[in-house]
Amino acid sequence: MTFSKNILLVLLLMLLSRVTPVLAEPYTSEDICTEKKTLSLLNQAWHISDLTHCGDPDKLNDYDKATNRWENDRTELIKHIVSSYENGNTKPFKAFKNVYNLLDDHSRDALKPIYNDIRSSGIVDGNRLYFAQSEYYPGYGYSKSGYKYRRGRELERESKGFYWQDEQQNHSSNVNIDLVINTNLLSMVQSLLTGGFIKNLTIGKPFPVNVDGSNVMSVKVSFQSSNNLSTNVKRKFEVCKVWFELESASSFFMSSGPWQLCGKTFTIVHESTGEQVVNEIKPQ
Repeated sequence: MTFSKNILLVLLLMLLSRVTPVLAEPYTSEDICTEKKTLSLLNQAWHISDLTHCGDPDKLNDYDKATNRWENDRTELIKHIVSSYENGNTKPFKAFKNVYNLLDDHSRDALKPIYNDIRSSGIVDGNRLYFAQSEYYPGYGYSKSGYKYRRGRELERESKGFYWQDEQQNHSSNVNIDLVINTNLLSMVQSLLTGGFIKNLTIGKPFPVNVDGSNVMSVKVSFQSSNNLSTNVKRKFEVCKVWFELESASSFFMSSGPWQLCGKTFTIVHESTGEQVVNEIKPQ
C-alpha cells in the first residue's frame, strides 16, 4: 500500500529529525531503535491487510509467514518495553508512545494489539495504572491480543439442576386458557365460573407435582376467559452448562484472517421446562 508507506516515511523523517534541545531528555539510539521497530510492525500490519484482501489462494503461504513474523516481532518489542520499564528504563515505552501518538486512527488500530499487551503488563503511565482488557471465555481462558473470537456450534449440554421461580402472568379476555393449578384453587375457579368471569370450564384428574422438593396436588383446568385474568405461578427452570466450539481469527484493524477452531467454551443457561403450577388466580 503506497499511501501507508509514504506515511511511514514521513513519520520516520519526523522522528529522526528531532533535536535534543526540544526534548526534556536526551534522544538516544535506543529511542530510534524502538521507534523503527514500531514503524516496522505498522508496515507489517499494512502488508497483512493487503494479503487478506487480495483474494489470491496462492498468497496463503505469504499470509502465514507475514503473521508469524508479526507475532515474533511484536512479542520481542513488548518484552523489551516491559522489561526495560521494570528495570527503571522508561525510554522504550516513551518511544513507542511517541510513534503511537503521531498516527491516525486507522494506523493506531493496527498497533492496538501491542498497545493492549503493554497495558496488560501493568505499566504505569503517569498516575494511571493500565490493566488488561482481555475477554474471558469460560473453559478456554482469556482472549489473546490481536485476535477476535466467536462461538461456533453447540457441542453438548450438562444439566446442573432445577429450580422453581415465582412469576405473575396476565391472560386476555375471550381466549381459551389451559392451566395446571393447585387443587386448593378449585373452589376459586368455580366461583369465577359462577360470577361469569370464565365459561366452558373443564377439570381434569388430580396428580402430584414435585415443587421445590414437596408434592403439590394439582389439576389441569381449561376454560374460556370472559375477563382479563391475573395468575401467580410457580414456574420450573433447568440450569444447563452448554459447551460450544470457540473460533478465533487474527485481527488487524480493518482486516482479519480466516476463522479457525481454537478450543471450546461454555455458558450457563436457565431455560423453562414448560412445567408450572398456578397458586393464585383473580380477575383484573
